[in-house]
Amino acid sequence: MDFYTLTYLQEQNNVAQFVQYGIVVIIFLVLIVATILYIKDKFQTKYRDLSISWH
Repeated sequence: MDFYTLTYLQEQNNVAQFVQYGIVVIIFLVLIVATILYIKDKFQTKYRDLSISWH
């Protein structure tokens, strides 16, 4: 039977938390980029007639 030290268990927990935070940050960045691209596309299509008439 394997027995683990307290330090080993704490390090494993820290690694798991680091990976979890990394995944959350990546998902958050993807959502921000997707939102910006969506809003940019909506803004361009909403005011397309105004931009054509001004040029």
